[in-house]
Amino acid sequence: MKKNLLLILLLGFCYCAFCQKVTFTKDSIFLNDKACLLFSRTGNDFVIYKLDSSKMILGSIQNTAPGKFSTTYTFLPSNKDFINSKINGRNELLFILIQNKVLTETGELNEKKLSKFIEKYNGQ
Repeated sequence: MKKNLLLILLLGFCYCAFCQKVTFTKDSIFLNDKACLLFSRTGNDFVIYKLDSSKMILGSIQNTAPGKFSTTYTFLPSNKDFINSKINGRNELLFILIQNKVLTETGELNEKKLSKFIEKYNGQ
């Protein structure tokens, strides 16, 4: 019983050590309760900004068939495009960027990891 309890506590600690809490308001994105990005949306297009208001990611969602969507993302200033029919919208994009350690806690993109991310998921 003690071993099971220790294992549960250890797994819980490991999970908490590597997870980040992501929350959203109408125009802000928070990581671990700290504002790190800004957001604006017009129709099916959106922009994710750094806190200094410089554009970081442009997104455009297209309806490809009833109930099916595809989003084109442009990562600025590297000007890299990314298209994926399974990753649609701001929330899904941010969650997978964090999961792949492309987006840092301070809201910066790791360019090396971004290139690998785009190679792995582009066009799916």
